[in-house]
Formats: sequence, C-alpha cells, structure tokens
Amino acid sequence: MTIFHFCNDTFGTPFPAVSADFAKRHGVRIVRVLGVKAQTASLAALGGAMRRAAVLSVRRAQRRLAGAPSHGDDLPTLYVPDVNARSFRRRIKRGDVGVITGFNQIFEAETIARFDSFVNLHPSILPLYRGPVPTYWCIHNRETQSGFTLHKVVPKIDAGEPIYQEVVPIEGVSDVLELELKIANAALPTFSRYLEHLISGDQWRIQLVDAFSVYRTHQNYATFPEKIMG
Repeated sequence: MTIFHFCNDTFGTPFPAVSADFAKRHGVRIVRVLGVKAQTASLAALGGAMRRAAVLSVRRAQRRLAGAPSHGDDLPTLYVPDVNARSFRRRIKRGDVGVITGFNQIFEAETIARFDSFVNLHPSILPLYRGPVPTYWCIHNRETQSGFTLHKVVPKIDAGEPIYQEVVPIEGVSDVLELELKIANAALPTFSRYLEHLISGDQWRIQLVDAFSVYRTHQNYATFPEKIMG
C-alpha cells in the first residue's frame, strides 16, 4: 500500500512532518504530492493585500514551528500539474489510499475510483463554507468559531460524507493564513489517528458537529474573493 498525501504550502504546512514520522515508524510508503500550478494560482487569486498577509503569517508559523522536530522533507515528493492525467493515474495501484490536506486541483471520478479509500481534511465544519478559502470567508463574515472536517472525496467539491469534525475557536484571528495554520495544527491529532487507522484496520470513530449551530452565517459555497468582488 502507498499513501498519497496531497498537500499545499499553506493549510498543508504542518502535515508532512507527521506523514514522514509515521512512514519511518511503521515502514509505510507515503508519497507527498504537490500541485505544480496550484500554489501560485491560489495565492494570486487572493489579491495583493492578502498575499502580503499570507507571507507574514507563513513566516510567523515557520518561526513557531522552528523549534519542533520536522521530517517533512524526508518524504518522496511528486510535482503534478494534473492529477487527472493518465500519467498520474497509472501511479495509483490496487490498495493505494489518498489523503488531502489542502490541494488546489479538482479530482475527477475516474481518479477518485483508483484509490481504495480517499479522504480530505477541509478547514471548515461542512456542509457550510465549502470551497477553496473558507478561512477568508469566516473572517469576512466575522465568525467566532470554525473547525475542520475529515470527509470522503467525491467529484463535487467538499461534498463527500463527513467522518470526523471538530470545532476550533477563531478568537479574534484576522489573518487568513494564521487561521488556516491554527486549524491545521488543531487537526494534526486527527490526521495522525487516521493514518494509524489505515494500517490497523480498527473501526474509525465518527464524530460530527452541527455546522448550523457553529456558524452565524450559513454560507454554503464561495470561491476566491476576487472572483466575486472584482
């Protein structure tokens, strides 16, 4: 079994270290997958002011994480321009699984079907705040709390069956990337537990939260802000 770990360099920043440590301890093959075009496209769509905020918050996060052991660079890494291309699909073998922690490409049904199981960690309590930048919209809507959802991947964006959810307080955070990293760090134990579940085969403990009681604004889906405002 190979675990394909799809991630980005924003919300996904803390997770590769967990994957690398897990792979080393259990002798499991984990391959990190980065989208070649996804990172710059996602930040470009946020606009100049948000890009500057992103740089500052990532630097702050790097300083916070500098003292912690990190082995994310130990993972073999694929740079993939199109996850739905035949060249990538051929890499997925019987029994392989996929886990997403931030990724800016949409998976087609044929690609999803290649995996034995495929889940995504999304930084909101679904079904609300679906879409690419839920942290932006939570701050924009002045929410006081958000969270994360581990859910099955389906072709419709962020619409798969949730299997674990947890609330994370926003507590006055006004920086999009800072909130993403706060939620990501809160989700690390769940991510680690899910990896353990993949190799143990133990029954997964489902925990769900009522999104409509968490959020004051019942926003379903929103794209990048510039596509709406500009």
